[in-house]
Amino acid sequence: LVRDAAGSWDLRRELRPTRTDGRATLMIPYRVAIGSKLQPKVDGRLFLERSDAAFEIPTSGPPSALVFDPRRETLAWFWSADSNPRRYFACRASDHVAGGQVDEAVEDYLRALEASGPSAVSATAPDSLADAAASESFEEARLHLDLARLLIDEGRDTEGLIQLTAAESRLGRPDETTYRVERDLLRARVELAAGDSQAAYDRLRRLMRRVFPRGRAAPRAESWSLWIGGDRQVLGEAFALLAAVAHVRGEIEDRDWALREARERGVVTKALDSELR
Repeated sequence: LVRDAAGSWDLRRELRPTRTDGRATLMIPYRVAIGSKLQPKVDGRLFLERSDAAFEIPTSGPPSALVFDPRRETLAWFWSADSNPRRYFACRASDHVAGGQVDEAVEDYLRALEASGPSAVSATAPDSLADAAASESFEEARLHLDLARLLIDEGRDTEGLIQLTAAESRLGRPDETTYRVERDLLRARVELAAGDSQAAYDRLRRLMRRVFPRGRAAPRAESWSLWIGGDRQVLGEAFALLAAVAHVRGEIEDRDWALREARERGVVTKALDSELR
């Protein structure tokens, strides 16, 4: 929870790299097909220390296909730009975000949205086609939301709202539940940046009272909040922003309640705490 350059309250996520004593090595089984069929083939293992590590696999002839983890031996997913361009570009966009490369991240998110989705529809039985199509819509909505957050983080609120509206369009209307916490949180951030603290307060208070009403048993409330798409981090952020905007509006009871809930979810609230001393 921070104050931006204009003095308005906002949220910032800080990346904290995991500290290790040495590089972690991932063992990846592979199968290379030679020619037009899986026979003859070359089976082996790669040992990689980084996601961008280069490697070579010697073969006796021109390779026709490379499959990672053909027997599902590792706890990992492998996507290529050829077989699943959407998830490939989405993963690369996340890496760019982590590296602070905003323009590259935006470009890859847009590429992911333009690319075809997973091949689930063609691989499922006819009676599962509707479920596969719904899954693709949720995936597209998730990408729009991730891009919206990145743009709003960068102060590009108009572009961010376009992506947020696109996410809601992919979910279908009316949709009162899916990613609800994150959607309202992003809109409240834009409202607050535009100087409309009352709209942001009304939106967040209404949302969080519904998600986590006071007096309700915590486990039940937590499961409800997760169901509507608010994970621990997003819920903490929503509570933190509610605390800040309630402070601006002079709503002391809501401020103290939301601040307590935000702290319990690990949100750093030092900027607000210092004003309350």
